[in-house]
Amino acid sequence: MAGLISDETLELVDKISVISLAERLGYRMKRAGTWLQIECPNCGDSKCYIGNRKGYFVCYDGGGCGAKGYIKDFFAWHTYHEEFNAKKHLRNTVLTIAEIMGVVVKFQDGSTKLPDPNVKAFNPADIPEYIPVEPQPVEVCDRTYRRFLSLCPIYEDHLNEWKTKRKYTDKQIKSLNLRSLPRTAAEAQRIIQTLLSEGYTLERVPGFTQILKYGTDPEDDANWVWGFVAHQSFKYFLPVRDDRGHIARLRVATSDPKKKYMWFSSDPLVTKNSARRNGAPSGAPINVVVSERFLSHWEPGTELTDIYSFDMVVVTEGEHKSNISANILGKYPVIGIPGVGNYKDVLPTLIKWGCKKVAIAFDMDSFLKEATEGNSGVGKNEKVFVQLVKFSKELLSASGIEVVLWAWNTTDGKGLDDILLAHKAPIEIDLRTSKRTPVKISA
Repeated sequence: MAGLISDETLELVDKISVISLAERLGYRMKRAGTWLQIECPNCGDSKCYIGNRKGYFVCYDGGGCGAKGYIKDFFAWHTYHEEFNAKKHLRNTVLTIAEIMGVVVKFQDGSTKLPDPNVKAFNPADIPEYIPVEPQPVEVCDRTYRRFLSLCPIYEDHLNEWKTKRKYTDKQIKSLNLRSLPRTAAEAQRIIQTLLSEGYTLERVPGFTQILKYGTDPEDDANWVWGFVAHQSFKYFLPVRDDRGHIARLRVATSDPKKKYMWFSSDPLVTKNSARRNGAPSGAPINVVVSERFLSHWEPGTELTDIYSFDMVVVTEGEHKSNISANILGKYPVIGIPGVGNYKDVLPTLIKWGCKKVAIAFDMDSFLKEATEGNSGVGKNEKVFVQLVKFSKELLSASGIEVVLWAWNTTDGKGLDDILLAHKAPIEIDLRTSKRTPVKISA
């Protein structure tokens, strides 16, 4: 066996971008703002991102599965997952990356290991340059989405789910703009053609995109057809509103048990079999919701504080939970965040509103330790809890904001919406004093 790997080779491997390695490993990447989104090499979730410039990657699955770092970290997570040990696997990691990237390995004893001559040698100049695509202003997206949703159908099975399982009323369904995804290509194209004929903007509105006709010349604009991103698992839309009532983005409920919700997103993409352009990534914004009696009068562009007065806000996770909880709570606005790790926009919004008190109301299983299969290690729930603690500390550090936790018995329900629909009330826990007080639910 050759000796120690030379510092020259170690430095060269460190210069290889995660983007370049991910491409050769077969990962499908799509733009998401200034990052590239991929499937996490560790947990398989789609909330893993690679930085365009330095190649740093991080996974935000449910608050973070732990996968993050640079080139050697990425390969280690790809290969060894949670069993990765830097000292144990470092040599093999470097040698394998070099083999994949066509790099000559030099050892400290002067020997070398040549790559496969059929493998294209890595050149730092070959690192792909991805230019971030900016979505249209939220006002433009709001106008397009509202008209688009008005043209979309409501299928009976979805309506039954909303009214039976979710307990939405007809007024709520109308105010929330809940709609089904068209199930046929003909219906989808009819909607697209209506939007275009009426002059609505589709370019760089997340979800909409131009798709290249298979096997045609991409240089001919006539070969590009407007449509929107859809999948056979997609069921219906859940509009996501910003703090001024705009429908800023669309979330999609799916029939896939592993990915129950996805973003209506259309970043430009080129693969072996397809290409699309003039779309934009959705990002992962927070959802600001109020009860139906206020929502029906909330005109796009209007500050929420101009609609009614409030001094407390409830923060939970997910669109359905925030929609349902806001309507039952009545006087409290609810912020739904798309995953406990995506809370960066919450505090600026609370400060803007002059909020005096925040109640954090996440699913109770977030507070339960869940061991990984076959051992007593840290499970997903505990990692979610870690992110929840970080979020709480950030809120506590904000001057003048009182932070409380809403908790309940797990036998009464998993989420806030479950216990409220069951006519139960959470217990309020002051995070500074640990004082516990029953929550009074009144519209």
